[in-house]
Amino acid sequence: MIRVGGALSVRRAVLSAAVGVAAVGAGLVNESRAGILQDFNILVTQDMFATSDYEGRAFIGRDLAGPGSTFATQISPPAFVGVDTLIVGRHIQVNNQINLNAGNLRIGGTRTGGLNLNGPGAQQIDDPSVQTLAGDYSAILQGTSAAMSALTPNSTVAPAPMLSNRLRFTANPDANGLAVFDLPAGTLFGNGTFESIDLELNGATAIVINVAGAALTTTFNMVGDWTTPFVRANTMWNFVEAASLTVDRNFNGAILAPEAHLTNTTSIDGSVFVRRFTANGQVHQPNYTGFDPGIPAPGAGVLLAFGAAMAGSRRRQR
Repeated sequence: MIRVGGALSVRRAVLSAAVGVAAVGAGLVNESRAGILQDFNILVTQDMFATSDYEGRAFIGRDLAGPGSTFATQISPPAFVGVDTLIVGRHIQVNNQINLNAGNLRIGGTRTGGLNLNGPGAQQIDDPSVQTLAGDYSAILQGTSAAMSALTPNSTVAPAPMLSNRLRFTANPDANGLAVFDLPAGTLFGNGTFESIDLELNGATAIVINVAGAALTTTFNMVGDWTTPFVRANTMWNFVEAASLTVDRNFNGAILAPEAHLTNTTSIDGSVFVRRFTANGQVHQPNYTGFDPGIPAPGAGVLLAFGAAMAGSRRRQR
């Protein structure tokens, strides 16, 4: 992970300036909890191609396409009456139909294909103003990813003793229970050396894993504590540099890759926060409940400052 002291200082100052700015659109989409990281099981700031079933609430900033798919499959319909469980900024273009198990569809553009609403009182709400949320939510994801990448690592990754084909994550949490790992490019994703990874939790209550690299592919299985509901809900894999991410093994924990196109062919057990998503496998709950640096939707001035800081950081790293 490349770290430039001056750039990180500027980044932290900009992120601090953003604290306290109210999140845009919370009432519009009937947010039921504090922030989007906890509210959405899937958040895609641009386009999603969907072919499978998805358990929680979903936000797609631009277009939703595919042969047909089902959303909110594990949401209780009576508990989500009047809540928007599928939000699409522009258009839905499917060959068959979208099935929505609970809650409303809110859409900013047009719909091509059928719609099956199963929850009590569920409806389609046509709302062009929802298109403005994609930029706001993208800024939140970018700010969150930057803040997580600036954390000082306190935990280690090394081959497991007596198991040369397994990589072990050993948590050494701080006083607040947060364990932070850094994975340099080539350590794990696409490496092919390690068939599996395991985890020694050591009392950690939240995990952040900062992963370097622009084009990444899973080539490993996740075993042991990685597969527990607690770890799935409280782990964030932060792909801070990724432009392309391919998941072809069952994956556990939330994925944060604000600039990446994610493609999955197997299940993801945890939340997804990406730019584009080709979803050929399911996305399961739990929603993310782990460490949150508290980056709200910035105002225009904060966004400009944040963009300038990041651009300066990239120039210095070249």
